[in-house]
Amino acid sequence: MKKNQSTPIEHGLTLNSLEVILNKNILTLQKAEYSQDLFRKYVENNDYYIHRYEEDMYIWALRQTDERLHNSFNKVEVTIEKHAPIFTKIIERAIVTFFEDNSYEIYKRRHSSIWELELKKEEEGSFGALTLRPTLVFSLRNLYSRLERKQVIALTIRKRGKPIFTGNEDQIKEHLTDTRGLVRNHKGDIVGSRENTKRYLEATGQNEDFARFLSEIESSCKEFNYIKECPEHFKKISPKLYLPSELEILDFLLVNLPSASFESFKISKPIYYYYNETTRTGYYNQMVSQLKPFSFDVFSTRKLNILVVSKGENEGSVGEFLVLLQSKLKDIFHIDNLEFQLKIAPTSKSYIDLLGKVDAKDYDLAIIVLSQRDKAINTLYSPYYLL
Repeated sequence: MKKNQSTPIEHGLTLNSLEVILNKNILTLQKAEYSQDLFRKYVENNDYYIHRYEEDMYIWALRQTDERLHNSFNKVEVTIEKHAPIFTKIIERAIVTFFEDNSYEIYKRRHSSIWELELKKEEEGSFGALTLRPTLVFSLRNLYSRLERKQVIALTIRKRGKPIFTGNEDQIKEHLTDTRGLVRNHKGDIVGSRENTKRYLEATGQNEDFARFLSEIESSCKEFNYIKECPEHFKKISPKLYLPSELEILDFLLVNLPSASFESFKISKPIYYYYNETTRTGYYNQMVSQLKPFSFDVFSTRKLNILVVSKGENEGSVGEFLVLLQSKLKDIFHIDNLEFQLKIAPTSKSYIDLLGKVDAKDYDLAIIVLSQRDKAINTLYSPYYLL
């Protein structure tokens, strides 16, 4: 090769996602107008999955069943162009149901659409009462291809090491005399949370060994090789998935960029504009405080009404928070004319009733204060979800 002569360099990017290729884009499903009672009736039914979508409910079978649906349901056609989240949910539930029916250990992360599947055939790390188990983390998502102008269903995957206390509490107490304050699940068992794991490893002097084994499981090279093998793994189970309306998964394709569906491009760092279209580099909060926000004229002469809803037990801490918030809004955003109106909800379930009596037009902002305990309430009644 002559000096300064060059050849094109191949480049690209592999995502940790598989494109799900389907045999059809139109399905016939059963639909009914949303009803809380009817939804509750089927949400615990193991043979059906009911999915709320906008103001309606869609339902489909998860396995072969002779049970007849309530007469409120009627057949309708759904298309992937207009109902992509429904197609994605159908694929997700079919995969999860397959693993559940075949006695795999599979869990859904709370308040998310992410699933974890324990890979028990792979080598585990043993650290006394603590086990580091290789785990497949996956989720189904909708993507939109601007190149092909179509909806794409992506199975996003990654591999991680999941700490699990496999020893009983007596074995844990051999090294942790005081187990008070350890995070436990609803059964009262000690879980492999970050804090629990840290305390146990420090008490047993196994921090370095644990970190070394974890880095081997989660190394980029090993994860890339695992992701390359995943299409074949999922193609083997796809004929065994129970799908409605003669839907089939034809293939799982590794997503590479650039591809027919997706291209890669760089996003430039944004330019921040402040009052009077001033631009300057520096820490954002500091610059807003010094130069005023771009929209200063919009708010400088307005009175802002802020609604705050909380349970009475949190009233003290909420008061402290509002003092801090008012200070920040004044010092950073130059908003001086503020009025907070605090409303007390006697119980978690009364949030909705209270807000139903509020006219949203009277307020510029609503701050709803919930506790961690509100997340644990059944989804149908939880203010965390309903709000």
